[in-house]
Amino acid sequence: MISSVASSPYAYGQLELFEAPKQGMQRAFAQAGEAASRIADGEVTPDNMVDLLESEALAKANAAVLRTADDMIGWLFDEKA
Repeated sequence: MISSVASSPYAYGQLELFEAPKQGMQRAFAQAGEAASRIADGEVTPDNMVDLLESEALAKANAAVLRTADDMIGWLFDEKA
């Protein structure tokens, strides 16, 4: 999959641009899953609730970064055309 994209002159920059927010989303989902699992096991503590809220904020922030990166790439392609 990456090899077909790698032939593009913009491939390295695009992959790098999207990598950090992708990893951030993965961390947010992992954190939410862990906190939800602890809560489901009966550990309804302030720390677990904070972890859930924090993971929501992380996911929203990384989604905003992804949208901005996508918009920037689109703008660059529009300018290039």
